[in-house]
Parts: sequence; C-alpha cells; structure tokens
Amino acid sequence: MPPTLPAPPDMPQLRSFDDALGRRIVQLHVWAVREGLRGATAYELFDGYCQRLVDGGVALWRGFAATRTLHPQWRGYGYTWRRDLNAIQPSQFGHGEENEPDWLTSPFKELVRRAEAGERNPMLRRRLAAGPDQRDFPVLEAFFAAGATDHYSQLFTFGERGAAADPR
Repeated sequence: MPPTLPAPPDMPQLRSFDDALGRRIVQLHVWAVREGLRGATAYELFDGYCQRLVDGGVALWRGFAATRTLHPQWRGYGYTWRRDLNAIQPSQFGHGEENEPDWLTSPFKELVRRAEAGERNPMLRRRLAAGPDQRDFPVLEAFFAAGATDHYSQLFTFGERGAAADPR
C-alpha cells in the first residue's frame, strides 16, 4: 500500500488509490501520460486536464498553468482556462515584465519569493468568501468580485537549486 499522501489544509486526505477518489486520480494520470506520449501539446493537455476535473465534480472556475522558459524573447508562457468560456487563453511573458505591478502584487510572485528562499513547492490557499483578510492580493479581490470563493496555487520547482528553468 502506498504511503498516505499529504493534502493541503481543508482538502480530502487520500488514503488509498483503491477508493473512488484514488481511481479517478489514477485514470487522470493514465490519460495525461497517454496524451503526452501521443504528442499532445501543452494547450491540449491543460484543456483536457481542466475538463476532466470539472467532469469529475471539481468546482473549477478558472485554472492557470505557466512555466519559465529558456528563450531569448520570452521569459515564460502560460495558459488560463475559464469554465464560463470553456476555453483557454494562451499568454507569453517577456523579459522585463517581472517589474510590472500585476506581477509584483500577485500570489505567484509570493510563491516565487518563498521558493527562492528555499521552500520546496510552496503553496497558497485562500478562502475568499471568509473575509477581506483572505483576499490579501489585488487579484484575489477581483476573483471574489467575479464570483470565486476559493483560491489555491502551488509552485513546483525543478532541478538541484529549485529553479524553474535550470540550464544544467
């Protein structure tokens, strides 16, 4: 039996991959691996992932995935999936945009700061409907005004130094 996996606060604890939740996780993983081996694009994988989460009963309102890249023009790229549009909006982030106010006051900037301080895979959870103290970033206030009730974000680091794009 695999070890019990840690869950973020207030989230169901996965006890086994043999229960209904565990089987759905395995099915999603198998789908993602098959599609990746088939050559699906990041766009297709992220769209399919979000669609499958919603089909599985997750009340996903918006999803965002991004990564840094080693590119002379772009610092990174990302995808925003929105349930109301049932669509993905791709985006590219240029070098120098790391000083833009939207980035400097974002939850993701806070996660990057924590990762650079040595925290491995930092996460942030906010119950937006619980009050203004849970909406401590401007974008969270905007999400709440648009109807969001919860926010969860996590940064995954790679490489020996935890860099998002490590050339070694």
